[in-house]
Amino acid sequence: MSKLVKLGKNEVQYGTYLVGHLSYGITYNDLVDAFGAPTFLPEDSGDGKVNFEWVFDFEDESGINEFTIYDWKTESAEWSKLNTGTSEQAGEWFGSRWHVGGKGYGGDFIEYIEKKVGEKVVS
Repeated sequence: MSKLVKLGKNEVQYGTYLVGHLSYGITYNDLVDAFGAPTFLPEDSGDGKVNFEWVFDFEDESGINEFTIYDWKTESAEWSKLNTGTSEQAGEWFGSRWHVGGKGYGGDFIEYIEKKVGEKVVS
């Protein structure tokens, strides 16, 4: 059984890289509803490339791995809150989809996150 723990700022190990993306249509509010406030906010970004970032330890049969969900090079923090884009807009809205960072394979983490977000979204 998989286990997810949201990390605080002082618990983060850093060093992740892009391992995938969440599906189009997942909003900032969906993520907040499912996982609470982001670990890092715009004022925490040293270079302004990331406005919002959630950091998790994800445990499954392969062990415990750190993963992040973040926006990347969007117009502004407000833009990230309001826009996620569709697959048709992917080319013109670079960075609109939520990025997933990790230190290895991220497919199981992405699947787990999307399932949890889906459980919180009311149709």
